[in-house]
Amino acid sequence: WSEVRSFTSAHPPGVPVLVSPANNALTTDYTPRLDWGNSAVPAGTAFSHYQIQVATDNAFTALIVEENISDLLSSEFTPMIDLEPNVKHYWRVRAFNTDGQYSLWSAVFNFRTAILPPTLLLPDEGITQLMTRPTFDWDNVSGASSYTIQIAISSSFAAPVASVVVTPSTYTAT
Repeated sequence: WSEVRSFTSAHPPGVPVLVSPANNALTTDYTPRLDWGNSAVPAGTAFSHYQIQVATDNAFTALIVEENISDLLSSEFTPMIDLEPNVKHYWRVRAFNTDGQYSLWSAVFNFRTAILPPTLLLPDEGITQLMTRPTFDWDNVSGASSYTIQIAISSSFAAPVASVVVTPSTYTAT
């Protein structure tokens, strides 16, 4: 037999499990709360922090967020900046202990931020129309291929008078 050697194996925290937004989700919140389950910390070690990464590619070479969160019970993160609309974002998390050991990265989830809603231009808010076929106009939205305009008598849109899909950012009632 060879000489005997000893070593101590690592005791990294458990791999975080991502919760929300759900994988492949669409969000209209441009600063979404990213949430994951708390990691288990093995006996004899102490929790140090979570590391979270958000990127626009699944290889995480185009990072837009990389943060450390030092609270074991605060397994969530909200970006301080608005994420770009109409973009698929990828995110993952891992946990560190005070010995510098870390878990594997969590599964990678992705979510897409919705395109921005159009800004209404015409008719003006609250104006009394003297014509029966007014023109509706709104700003073009980057990434939009068409628009659905709904016209209703009540703000609940319970019984729309019209619901039309149009390609330009204008519509005149027929």
